[in-house]
Amino acid sequence: MRAASLTFVRSLRGARAPTCMTVDRRTFLRLVASGLASAALPLMGCAQGPEQYGLTQLPTPDFPMTPNESWYFVGAQGVYEADARRYRVKIGGLVRKALSLSVAELKERYERVVQADTLACVGDRPNGVLMSSSYFAGVRLKDVLDDAGVDRRATMVLTTGLDGFVALRGLEDLVEDTTMLAFEMGTEPDALVPLRIEQGFPLRLLTPGRYGYLQPKWLDALTFVDDSDTHAVLQRSLDYFDGKLQLSSGFTNPFDGWLLDAGPQEVTGYAFGDGRPIARVEVLAEGRWQAAEIVWNTVDDELPGFVWCLWRMRWEAPVGVQTLAVRATYSDGQTQFTGRDFPYSGGSIVSITVDVRRPA
Repeated sequence: MRAASLTFVRSLRGARAPTCMTVDRRTFLRLVASGLASAALPLMGCAQGPEQYGLTQLPTPDFPMTPNESWYFVGAQGVYEADARRYRVKIGGLVRKALSLSVAELKERYERVVQADTLACVGDRPNGVLMSSSYFAGVRLKDVLDDAGVDRRATMVLTTGLDGFVALRGLEDLVEDTTMLAFEMGTEPDALVPLRIEQGFPLRLLTPGRYGYLQPKWLDALTFVDDSDTHAVLQRSLDYFDGKLQLSSGFTNPFDGWLLDAGPQEVTGYAFGDGRPIARVEVLAEGRWQAAEIVWNTVDDELPGFVWCLWRMRWEAPVGVQTLAVRATYSDGQTQFTGRDFPYSGGSIVSITVDVRRPA
């Protein structure tokens, strides 16, 4: 690995003002280690950390998006309160022209885009609540990078948050049309407001179809480097380095342990994944898989495939203790399976048990 002489701007953990440093070989390796540690923090946080909470409003066909105040939160170092007046996002490293832009300058220079997105924590458990969906407004990252002029030698990006969080990224998904620097969010595309502090105010990176730990909140800098050998090693060594959302599904009604009346019951839930359309959702009831109806964000809807879909099924609940399970299938035929290992256990097939009794 040859040494690089690059300008890298970042904030030290807990610092309030950015400092500049040079990315040589030793520094790069240290940042790679920091990136791996940062990737591990949300995993540990989801499992046992105190600085997290789940969404407080589950999606329904009538209210499919998550209200801003109901979003889940996972923070390795808690919430970072940025100084909006001094804030700049920095683009540097192997670029023709380094950039330092305020949110106002982003809005002035680049086209505003709005898109819906589902985010989830990599450590979320099956049928967990560390997931949310909203519309976001921002600018396409590729438009900003066109101005910066990314050098063809660049193979990797170090993305950092003001809280010191580091994520290591390949270039491919960062130049997709759907990747954005987001500064607003909300439940309706024409009624968006600035990001909540907990969700990254004043700016966050969004790369749909990836877990949240690869999309730093309170975005500080993107530094382009040439280190393809390290990138390749990391991709081979860590299943979660690529960060693609695993195909997941769950129940919003009923919940595990509920007492139900025998007879007709409406079973509802959600499914989401890495952006491939979800063509089928099935519920296991009374020992057989039965088709559920996708009622929001079907394969024919205009919403993108990386936003969760919502489903329902009418079930004639028989008396007794009943076990229900749910699985989703992409349009290319890939189906959920059981036994996924941490950190992707959230994609395992979900099962719940309910007690069905005769109506009084």
